[in-house]
Amino acid sequence: MSRKKIGLIVGVLVAGAAAGAAAALVVRRRRANSWEEFDPSSALEGVKSDAGDMMDKVSDKAKDLKDSAVDTAKDLKSGAKDMASDLKSGAKDMTSDAKGMAKEAAENSKAIANDLTDSNSYSTSSNRLRG
Repeated sequence: MSRKKIGLIVGVLVAGAAAGAAAALVVRRRRANSWEEFDPSSALEGVKSDAGDMMDKVSDKAKDLKDSAVDTAKDLKSGAKDMASDLKSGAKDMTSDAKGMAKEAAENSKAIANDLTDSNSYSTSSNRLRG
């Protein structure tokens, strides 16, 4: 084969390869464009953004609830401590009152017993005198 024919064959092969590569790119882009309407990535970006916002709101709300719960627990603890102190003080007062009442009851019982023994001794001695 002559040099001219070899050059012509190589030129045609290179041109065919270039045309084939260009055709392949065009087909690839057309297929990609036809599937773009089914591509969920654009829709998912919005969902990701919304989910991130929701997570931030939930996180903030959880923090607020935690702080509120801690404050409530502190208030309850303080109230329980005050109530226990009041109960202790009330119990001491009641014990003191009960001791005073018991002492008074004992004194009244003693006085009544003395009165009864004194009145019995008079009635017995007066019965002896009569009899």
